[in-house]
Amino acid sequence: MKPYKSLLFCLRYAAFWLAFFIVARILFLVFNLNATHALTMQSVWQIFRHGMIHDISVTAYILLIPFVWLAVTSFFHGKWIVQFLIVYTWIILLVVTVIVIIDVELYKYWGFRLDATPLLYIKQPKEMLASVTAGIIVRQILLGILLYGSFLILFGKWIKPGNESYGKGGLAGLILYLLLAPSLIIPARGGFGVATLNAGSVYFSKNPFENHAAVNVVFNLGYALSNLESEKNPYTFIDGKTAAYIADSLLVKSDRDTIRILNTDRPDILIIVLESFTAKAIGCLGGVPGITPNFDRYAREGLLFTNTYSSGDRSDKGLVAVLSAYPALPSLSIIKYPKKTQNLSFLSKDLKKLGYHSAFFHGGDVDFANMRSYFTNGGFDKIVSKSDFNPRDFNSKWGVHDHVVFDSLASFLAHPAEPFFTVFFTLSSHEPFDVPGKPINPSAGSDEKFLHAVHYTDSCLGVFLDRVRQMEWWNNALVILVADHGSRHPGFHDANDYRRYHIGMLWLGGALRLKGTIPVLVSQTSIVPTIVRQMDLSDASYRFGQSIFDPARKQVAMFFYNDGFGMITDHSNFAFDNRSHSVTRTVTGYKDADIIAGRAFLQYLYDDFMAR
Repeated sequence: MKPYKSLLFCLRYAAFWLAFFIVARILFLVFNLNATHALTMQSVWQIFRHGMIHDISVTAYILLIPFVWLAVTSFFHGKWIVQFLIVYTWIILLVVTVIVIIDVELYKYWGFRLDATPLLYIKQPKEMLASVTAGIIVRQILLGILLYGSFLILFGKWIKPGNESYGKGGLAGLILYLLLAPSLIIPARGGFGVATLNAGSVYFSKNPFENHAAVNVVFNLGYALSNLESEKNPYTFIDGKTAAYIADSLLVKSDRDTIRILNTDRPDILIIVLESFTAKAIGCLGGVPGITPNFDRYAREGLLFTNTYSSGDRSDKGLVAVLSAYPALPSLSIIKYPKKTQNLSFLSKDLKKLGYHSAFFHGGDVDFANMRSYFTNGGFDKIVSKSDFNPRDFNSKWGVHDHVVFDSLASFLAHPAEPFFTVFFTLSSHEPFDVPGKPINPSAGSDEKFLHAVHYTDSCLGVFLDRVRQMEWWNNALVILVADHGSRHPGFHDANDYRRYHIGMLWLGGALRLKGTIPVLVSQTSIVPTIVRQMDLSDASYRFGQSIFDPARKQVAMFFYNDGFGMITDHSNFAFDNRSHSVTRTVTGYKDADIIAGRAFLQYLYDDFMAR
């Protein structure tokens, strides 16, 4: 095939697949007219506009094999070259047609796009098809034949290379496709950014149906299969009822808190999630002196929690623990599963019922780790991220420098719609620690770079707090500073070392009636239950979190890493490896009952994750 004809064929071929996915999306909207009829034309446009990102990605994956094929056959001649492309198209078209036809019908029953869920029921085909009548099956088969046949005709008439195209591409063809094939990686992964495309990248609306309609079901299924976990709980070691009983004994709650720390039950709430703010870098928590002078300064006038631990070791896990009181999992994060996060409890949703306006600020790519779908499912009214800032303010890798976002946040809060709930997730203290200004130590080892980045964010934090405390809302505000997780820096502590999870947490604002130091053992999952309890709301939906001031709360903090967990109590501190089924680190004594309790909690948590 001549190089220029090969290139024209590939352009037509790409257009062919994009057209198929547009028709598939139209079919999805038609099949779900009950929800579609409520959409505005603007919403429909947004569905197709955002969904095109997925469509282009899947098209790039489909084009990869033809591009490679045309490259390796550049020095050959024969009809078999094009015949392979024809057969390849027939097979792929059949596969994606079957996926689309199944999905448009099942969505009406499930309420989510086709993913790996059917594999959970593959051993029970009768139950899986119980709601599907013979008439529906026949209708879907006929529809599939119509869709498949129509695009086969389209391919044959306008896309398929004709006889005149047979022939050698030669060296020019080889070079062309050796250049083009790798370039498909860019649209396949969703662009040049740090974050690769994921199932929630096309989420744009507070209306779940609009988000679901934007999803390309082929992409969704492929993404789910690539992130597939076993249909069995890998942490099962006792029967489920016993595990639930033991876990519930760790999560016991009373009716009300014994300590009242707020002077109002309707405060404005600002949560600043500080990237990697380990206690090892915070002076007032015994960390390296001089790194966080502003955090230390404000600790003298707020409520400092000196014994707080992160639930996990990554931001995607920490955000869910802080804002939904849902613990981390050892080998995965629930935030990567939009279908599951839409079933989580959210502080933002609880506050929305009371008329609160919610906003999320972040200087990075909000699609990283599926954050967009998480905050969209949480009903946030406003999401500000990297794309909302000028590129001149970007650092070398992740996004916008913290001082720029802090300034934008302060401007936003100058005249807020009250009551408000605002979350800011900082960025600059994430590797590679690319921040403005001179490093504290020019030798710039990894520890020094980290400490310099924390120092920079702390300086931005100080400027911000000094500015907003002069605003009128501060007198009625609860401001929470908390890390998303700890860090191996400084000191390079291993993943099973509790010091890696010891983090900073400080509560500020005029809504506080209690100030000082709180030395009790605290987990990130206690933050939301404490807030709602202090606001005289129920924390019953936050099954895995307990208020800090609940008199029935057991002194337990658990952290999870791949593939193990740590458990800190008032009498023990140890880490357990799930692969070797053994304790790998001991700080203080533990009993067999502690190991059983920790393993039962993990089993119970994973059962809950699978059920969502």
